Amino acid sequence: MLGTAVDLIDYVGIANSNVLPKNATTFKQLSVMEDVEIPEQKPDIEQIIQASVSIKILNVRVVETPVGTAPDGQTLTGYKAIVEALLCQKIEYVADEETQSVHSAHFAKPFSSFIVLPATFNPNTQPLPKVTGYIEDIFVYQLDKRNIFKNITVLLDISSFC
Repeated sequence: MLGTAVDLIDYVGIANSNVLPKNATTFKQLSVMEDVEIPEQKPDIEQIIQASVSIKILNVRVVETPVGTAPDGQTLTGYKAIVEALLCQKIEYVADEETQSVHSAHFAKPFSSFIVLPATFNPNTQPLPKVTGYIEDIFVYQLDKRNIFKNITVLLDISSFC
């Protein structure tokens, strides 16, 4: 069976709306996509049953940028926070074998992004921004018996500027 019914998969780690920042002003939303292969020592997939994702912020640093507005509308204020993070993921599935046992495969996906800081940011008087990562959505699709496509929608928020 290629593909899996999305409503049959239990998604764990998606932030509830009551946890997400209210009136966020300094943030970045992005999608982190990848194809992964079940490790060789694991059996083939019959059906994915659960996808669990968490985010770990590894490093935040501030870099100086030009000030201006690009033709596409992107505005640079003079500083941005570079965020390096890790998505920790676990896929549980029913094995495509007679016993139909449940197995899991773990994946770690590093990524990097940036958040434009407010024009009022002053690196001489303000501390390094604290970034919080939220999982907004998880999409998992079984490509074949060994391969899975994953798309994780992430919100990176700097609450200290709200």
